[in-house]
Parts: sequence; C-alpha cells; structure tokens
Amino acid sequence: MSLLQPLRAVRAPAPLRSSLRQYATAAPRAGPAPRRLPPPVRRRNVGVPVTLAILTVGGAAAFFLSPSAHADAAVAVPLSATAAAALQPPVLPATTRREPATGTELPLTLTLDALPRTRLHLVGLGARSVSFLSIRVYVAGVYIEERALPLVAKLTRDGRSTEDVAREVLRAGHACVVRIVPVRSTDMSHLRDGFLRSLSARAKSARAAHALTEADELSLEAQLEALRAVFPKHAVPKGDALDLVFANKTLDVRWHEERLGRVRGPRGEKWTGIAELLLAYVADKSEISRPIKDSVVEGFAHIAKTGAAATA
Repeated sequence: MSLLQPLRAVRAPAPLRSSLRQYATAAPRAGPAPRRLPPPVRRRNVGVPVTLAILTVGGAAAFFLSPSAHADAAVAVPLSATAAAALQPPVLPATTRREPATGTELPLTLTLDALPRTRLHLVGLGARSVSFLSIRVYVAGVYIEERALPLVAKLTRDGRSTEDVAREVLRAGHACVVRIVPVRSTDMSHLRDGFLRSLSARAKSARAAHALTEADELSLEAQLEALRAVFPKHAVPKGDALDLVFANKTLDVRWHEERLGRVRGPRGEKWTGIAELLLAYVADKSEISRPIKDSVVEGFAHIAKTGAAATA
C-alpha cells in the first residue's frame, strides 16, 4: 500500500468543490473603461527667432552707440567745399626759409642781443662752394634791419645794383648780418682764412680802381690783423651758426650769441672798411657765391615791388 493512498482518500467536501469550480469558470468582472489621453500639443519653437531678434537689436544698438561708428558715419557724409575748408587746421605762417641745394633752414627774421630792439629780415641765402668739385662748405643768409627796407625799395626801383644798394644801407648806419651755417664740420681757422682772402681781394680791386686812400690802406692792415685775432682755434660743428654783425662801422663776430671779437675801422668815400666783407657776397663782380648773390637780387626786387621782405 502506497503512502499516497491515504492522501488521495481525503477529498474536499462537495460544497467547497462546487464553489471552487464556479470561481474557476466564471468570466472576469468588467472594470471601468480606460481613460483616453488627449493628443499631445505640438508647441512652436520660438527660441531661435527670439534669439535672432535680440542679437539683431543688440548689434544695431552697439553700432550706433560706438564712437567709431559715428566717426565712420561722419566721414561718409559728403561735405561742401566751404564746410571742408572750415574743418581744415589753420595754416600757420612760415618762420624759416629752406636753402634748396642743402636743405638748410634759416629763420626769416633775427633778433640778436648785440642789436637790441632791432628786427632783421632775411633778404637772400645760398650755398658757398669751393674747388672745382663744387664742394658745399656752408650756407649764408643775408639780413638787413627792418628800418632799411624803404631805402632798399627806393634804390632798387631807381635801378641801382645790388652792391650799390647794400653799400648805401651800410653808409646810412643800418645794421646788416651775414649768418654762416656750415653744412659739414669745419673749424674757425678755415672760415677765417676764407674771410681774409675775400677782404684782401676786395682791397686789391679797390686799389686798382684808385678807390683806396693812404688812410684806407693803413686802416686796412689794422683791420686784417684784428680779423685774424678774432677767430679762436676751435671746431665748428655742422649746423652751428656764426654771425657776422655789421653795425656802427664795426664788425662783431658772434658764435652761440657770444661775441668772439670786434673789428672797428673808418670808412672812406668808396671804401667801406671791414664792411667790404659783406659787400663781397653781393659784389657786382667776383662775388663769394653766385647763388647767394642771385638770391639777394631777388630779395631786393621783392622789397621794391611789395615794400616787404619775402617770406618764402
């Protein structure tokens, strides 16, 4: 007999079996109907247009608020000729004049401590050249005082030569200056020797024309010796100005506004003594420098025409 037989013999009561059978075969109870969800709402993507609008407005504001934008806009606006001229900076008058061969500039006017309350005007300038190679040594500018301008104008209109006009200016007691500006380094001895040669050549020409008296001959030797002693043994750098100041029958040699020495001498009817050194630059013949003389000729002609020294 098997051990399972007693278990098989145990059966559930009939009512319980009937209930279980009905539960197993019964249809499932219907529950509430499922809820239907509404269809999803499709939203418009407004982020990109709004971002573009913000960037556009911001960029425009930055452009118009930028100083450079205003500057560009101002340049782009066409201006009339009158308005454009009004916006130009004022043209200041020139204070110097350029020597064309060397580019050296000299002031148009001079006021020196040696000549208080005297204003001198540049009437001509040019380069001094030496040897057959035409080596430029210095630029010289010729100045005359302002009170002499009417006399220069009158004598020039009368047809007097440049040398005669300069001589009459000196005889009338007006101050004149020759400013020497080396265009290469030199020394006082070299400049002195050139001045002595020019003065000696003028004396030789005057002697040949019987324009020198015995008194003139005696004073000439004294003036030459005094001129030799004026110049020290010293270098003169390029661009330094050396002034030969002719006034009151004397010559003052000045460097850096300091007097190196003075040469004084009497002047005769035709011989102007130490002032002949100035006349050597504007001589009718055998002038020291043709460019300097030609420039002074033009300067005197301008004074005769306008009554004033040229400014360019």
